Amino acid sequence: MVFAVLFLSALGLAIVALTIAFTASRYPSLPASIPIHFSLNGTIDGHGPRWTAWLLVAVQAMSAATVTPAMLLAFSTHAWRPLTGTLGFTDSILAILLRAQFLILTHANATGRVAMQSFWLFFVAVFAAGIFFAIFFSAYG
Repeated sequence: MVFAVLFLSALGLAIVALTIAFTASRYPSLPASIPIHFSLNGTIDGHGPRWTAWLLVAVQAMSAATVTPAMLLAFSTHAWRPLTGTLGFTDSILAILLRAQFLILTHANATGRVAMQSFWLFFVAVFAAGIFFAIFFSAYG
């Protein structure tokens, strides 16, 4: 169980680091205004200044930082099961935010509709996996 906690913690940090690296690599070439919201059918219906590219990174960092005290508490009390489920679910949210950041930054110059099917499939699959992981490890971990 300790291995699972350490692995999931490292996975979450890796996802945040990947998002930071991807954002930093794309940031210099972003236009002054970038899409920040897409409708369900892929129409860009919200724009923001270029610096808003860092907002999802900030949300990821805060999410990961919120789990850290819980991880330390679990290590001190040996409460592995709930922590493993929480880390698994948190990692699924971090992965969804990474995918959203990829969508935003790769379509920064788009003006029309963006294909959203792969994003929504990823969202549903990863969110469902996160819920399953949280329930399974909380109950049986």
